[in-house]
Amino acid sequence: MKMAQINYFESRREYLQNIITITTSELKNSPSGKLRINKHNSGYQYYIRKDSKDINGKYISKKDYPLAKALAQRDYNLKVQELAIKEKKILDRLTDFYSTGDCDSFISQMPDQKAILVDPIKESDEKYIENWLSTATPADTFMNEGLIYDNGKGIMMRSKSEVIISKILDEKGIPYIYEKPLALSKFKTVRPDFTILDVKNRREIYLEHLGLMDDGEYFAKNVKKIADYEKAGIYLGDKLLITYETRKEPLNTHLLEEKLLKML
Repeated sequence: MKMAQINYFESRREYLQNIITITTSELKNSPSGKLRINKHNSGYQYYIRKDSKDINGKYISKKDYPLAKALAQRDYNLKVQELAIKEKKILDRLTDFYSTGDCDSFISQMPDQKAILVDPIKESDEKYIENWLSTATPADTFMNEGLIYDNGKGIMMRSKSEVIISKILDEKGIPYIYEKPLALSKFKTVRPDFTILDVKNRREIYLEHLGLMDDGEYFAKNVKKIADYEKAGIYLGDKLLITYETRKEPLNTHLLEEKLLKML
């Protein structure tokens, strides 16, 4: 996760630096003086104060409203610039810190012969993923006769669309287990098409692909399936992800990638 954090910090720093550059440029052409605003009936009256001794200021007529806008914009730019500079300084320090390591990853810097004797405060992402993937066993598949599509990694799947989904997950480095049993209640166990590991939040997300949404009976069956998930506290958009297609509308891979980005 350290690399992801550093990448985020660098992206955010670049964004903040752009704000600082823009506001600095705009402030060069800003008018001097302070804006005073007075509530008047259902609207507002604007005044320009030349200095701190000028308590009331000079009234800005409607024809001079661009001056009021320019003064307000200058105040906004000054504050935004101040906050951007402050945040960027913090991110500079954080980037420096995470570049040299943190408490979670310190064990990776220890000699192997010493590290094997230590119980780390937090399991590394790599070890966590390895242990989680080990929960997949050959017994996790059922109705083997329906598994006719090889996803290229030796995992047999039930549809070409599921193969496409698996390839997207692989390309993005997202760990998954195909048709892993999930107990929704004491009496009901389902097998989501994909059980996805959200490594950052140490949780599972379930992806169901609905491939015949223009079939009335299939649609009704899967509406009930989604309801069963939600009765078990697994809500759509939180820990449940749905992809779908019809005979005329194929799987939208771009939408799937956007959903994965949002949820993970």
